[in-house]
Amino acid sequence: MGIPPEMLAQMLADATPDEAEADDAGTIEILPPNRDAVRVFFAMATQWRSVAVVAGPHAMIVKTALDYGALTAVAAALNVALNEDLLDRLQTLEGEAAAALAEARR
Repeated sequence: MGIPPEMLAQMLADATPDEAEADDAGTIEILPPNRDAVRVFFAMATQWRSVAVVAGPHAMIVKTALDYGALTAVAAALNVALNEDLLDRLQTLEGEAAAALAEARR
């Protein structure tokens, strides 16, 4: 139920400066200031709030936002300090992921 790897790669590429380019193996450079936020974001991949959307005979599950109820436990498990900077970076990743998920639904 996580984000598809290619979507996450694009999201991370969009969230980092141009010099952080993917190589042929799909590896992305994560800049040091973003390291902890990316680690927490990956660990929170199963913590998306979801809603069921039904329109006539069609239905789908839509991920809306991360469930921050698990954030304290996830950050502690990763030994990452939960502070304003981390939260800002995590919310940037979340926003980009939500936009990419919405685009993928179109």
